[in-house]
Amino acid sequence: MRSMKVLLPILCLLVAGATSPAAAQAGKGDTLGPAETLSGKITLVDTAQKLLVVEGARGVTYSFVLRAGTRISSGGQKVKLDELPAHKGKQASVKFVPTRRGNLAQAVEITG
Repeated sequence: MRSMKVLLPILCLLVAGATSPAAAQAGKGDTLGPAETLSGKITLVDTAQKLLVVEGARGVTYSFVLRAGTRISSGGQKVKLDELPAHKGKQASVKFVPTRRGNLAQAVEITG
């Protein structure tokens, strides 16, 4: 059951095509609302698909598309995308914009 919580958001993104580089660039009409922030535990990082999954309150998982412009940091230090898997299991705060093509991460701050 737990693996379904992680796999379902990933499958939704794949079906929507949100993991392709072209789809990760939101157009003006793609945004569904203002930028939001979510905090939780990093449960999955797929650097090839540029995908981050964070488990928020009550065990709900959220998927985020990472773009070239996504700022990733830990303790004020820049973290490269290929270094992000080493932070799996740590707490993070993700600033993102909800779009029709997925949640586009603007910034990821690893806090724990």
